[in-house]
Amino acid sequence: MTATSKAQAWTFQKEYGHFINGGWVQAESGKTIAMTNPASGEVLSTIQAGTAADVERAVDAAYRAFPSWSKSSPFERQAILL
Repeated sequence: MTATSKAQAWTFQKEYGHFINGGWVQAESGKTIAMTNPASGEVLSTIQAGTAADVERAVDAAYRAFPSWSKSSPFERQAILL
């Protein structure tokens, strides 16, 4: 498979959120950014326009999750991430 055919095999969701606290969420602002193909200008998808409030929400969730996450084995982490 060539690099071009690999790139063509990608499919995109209509919109992507932030993955925070184990789930996909919208940005607090409700704003999105168009993700475009630089060669054609075609809009491929939209992504959430995160703000400082979204960063704070993500950092707070990570802080709360760290005690149990740090005690989990690499195998358990792999199962969660995959």
